[in-house]
Amino acid sequence: MNISLIWKNLFLSAAAMFAAVFFSGCATTPEEVPMPLDITMSELEKKMLTARDPDRVFARAESYVQKLIVTVGSKKYMMELKFATPDRFRINTLLDNKLITSLILNGNAGWLVDYQNQKITSISGRKLEQMQILYALSNPGNSYRRIFRQVALTLVKIKDQEYYLLTCYSRQPDQPPLKMYIGKDNFMLKRMHTAFMDGDKMSEYDSQVEKYTLSEGVMIPEIVKSTSGGIKQSTEVVYNKLNAVIPESEFYPPVFTDKKTY
Repeated sequence: MNISLIWKNLFLSAAAMFAAVFFSGCATTPEEVPMPLDITMSELEKKMLTARDPDRVFARAESYVQKLIVTVGSKKYMMELKFATPDRFRINTLLDNKLITSLILNGNAGWLVDYQNQKITSISGRKLEQMQILYALSNPGNSYRRIFRQVALTLVKIKDQEYYLLTCYSRQPDQPPLKMYIGKDNFMLKRMHTAFMDGDKMSEYDSQVEKYTLSEGVMIPEIVKSTSGGIKQSTEVVYNKLNAVIPESEFYPPVFTDKKTY
């Protein structure tokens, strides 16, 4: 099992879901016509918050659990997302009800767990920083202006629809920007686009929210379709629980009898 491939798929799939919830689409890149901007960043942020979380139940949540079905080709995976304040999350990936991998963040420590080979890889440096960005996206009380080094706001027209375009620049200088298209009519995320290094070449990642649903007072992206490096996948939320009770042990790697730590 390729650790880099696991990392890329886990990070991008989860980031698409977190961004859609937090900031709330188009597998091609249609022409964007610039339009006069009619809103400030602060005003847009408030309207987006009201659209996705009108009673602020998500913003006040101290934990949550989501379960998603991720379909890639003929295979269906279960992804479990677990978040708890102040700085912990865990992403489990299962195939045929068996754990394949876990991605765990606990403060300034991170681990990637390969259950098939009973292998635990400690995460540090750039990949740990990416995990902390993912945590920041998943944090109900956070702000995108705190997460990114710079956020540029413009208004564009694509065909007959207008979108507020947020171009988010990472604190990692060599990371391509993340583009988010927010519907001017409803202030919900429609599309997310970025790029990443896939081996020795740059590949594109594009996700489109096809359906939102109201769950526990929060508008969540129930169905998201994406393309990553030319590979198509779909993600569907099948369970969502705010303020879930999550054991502290969930935010530490397991203890294998014959553990391999790297």
